[in-house]
Amino acid sequence: MMSREDLQFDQMMKQLGVRPLHERAAVKPLEFQTNEADDSAADAEFAAAMAELETAENKDAAPRNVARTIQVREVRYSSKANLHIQSSLDLHGKHQEEAIGLLSRFIRQCREDRMREVAVITGKGHHSHGGVPVLKPLVREWALTDGRYAIATIGEAPRMYGGAGVWIVTLRIAGKA
Repeated sequence: MMSREDLQFDQMMKQLGVRPLHERAAVKPLEFQTNEADDSAADAEFAAAMAELETAENKDAAPRNVARTIQVREVRYSSKANLHIQSSLDLHGKHQEEAIGLLSRFIRQCREDRMREVAVITGKGHHSHGGVPVLKPLVREWALTDGRYAIATIGEAPRMYGGAGVWIVTLRIAGKA
């Protein structure tokens, strides 16, 4: 017998047009091609550009406090919200450092692909030690701090999109802060 959450998940997938696989279908999980050197180089390049922006003294430069004033708006979606989720990242079972690395690369790739609305699945924390969520607050904190240059809004998904175990993230348009 299916649990209530499994039924809700099945209903959500049907609404998104996802069809069940044949029992014998080979499922190939999507994997990121990770290159730590490239990721580190991109992070260092970004940090250097931000430092240069903050120290620039010409009249065309942005004010020093611009980088600090960029904020992510936290939103609350109604149960009737009509979302257009273009991609998702499932962080179930990941350790904190691994989850943040995957999240950072996922957000960067989605922006490069000009996506606007994505889902980050963290789960509700039922399987965490003591039933206390670990990834859910970690993703929120990352979005509000390190991810604020790429993320415009973050909010808990409505029930039909996964509810408390899913963050809906609206990305900033690449090139705009």
